[in-house]
Amino acid sequence: MLFIQGTDEVLIDNCSFANISTLADSGAVYITDFDVINKSVVTVQNTSFIDITVNNNDNISPLHIIALIQTTAYVIGNTFMNCQNKDANSGALYILENPYEDNYTSKLLNNDEVKGNLFIVNNNSFMNTTGIISGGIFLLSNTQFSSYSFKYNNFSSCNKLNKYKYGQDCELYFFNASEDWTVNYTMKIIADMFDGCRSNAKQNSVDFQIYHNGSFDFGGQLQLPRLYIEWWQNKYAIIGIAFGAVAVVALIIIAIILVVIWIRKKRKAYIRMGRRNSFNDGLGQYLST
Repeated sequence: MLFIQGTDEVLIDNCSFANISTLADSGAVYITDFDVINKSVVTVQNTSFIDITVNNNDNISPLHIIALIQTTAYVIGNTFMNCQNKDANSGALYILENPYEDNYTSKLLNNDEVKGNLFIVNNNSFMNTTGIISGGIFLLSNTQFSSYSFKYNNFSSCNKLNKYKYGQDCELYFFNASEDWTVNYTMKIIADMFDGCRSNAKQNSVDFQIYHNGSFDFGGQLQLPRLYIEWWQNKYAIIGIAFGAVAVVALIIIAIILVVIWIRKKRKAYIRMGRRNSFNDGLGQYLST
């Protein structure tokens, strides 16, 4: 497990985190800008998170990022696979922004400068991941000044455990959304955030909730374009091909055995016939003398 705190620049590149089951207060990678004075840059790229289970802690996920001050986070080109987290809110990635809402609200009231965060979560693969609220990505935001990109991600067989049927791939909570975020405008914003993403989920797999002035205002869903899984990525297809190959080999072996048996029978019959003809020829010569 990797716990990073108070570092203004973090780079995790081409790493692998696998076969982890934890009861601790962090998943495979836990990053927070707590104690950072000005701003931080976090980059997690080309890294795999495979078979990671978080137990008895719903606020932790395999990759957990907390942004308190001003964070720019790049989560690009990573693979999340087989992370089954029945006790975690997210099966793969959990982003938490400005969780200290009272401090954030006081800054707004005092007209203090509040700087937003930037999250670039692009070109990742989420495969067979499970969480309570979302199987792939869970974003909980307490600011209206941040920007987000969740483009060109692929979601395959992501699941959520709560009864709400939407949001298998992504669940987004905006607790201090801008007043400009009306229903139609928000739908456009969310669609732009997830441009180029694909999913094999049957329901609307991206779900969002908008809060204004501390109260729930409205929610909505987005259906991502269909993700078609290639046959070599489908375990059932691979199993079927394997069984089919075994069956073909078995049929070939049986056919060869039958041909060999047929040839042997023919050879035996030919030998018997040859012996009989030789005997008849000898007998004929004997009688003629």
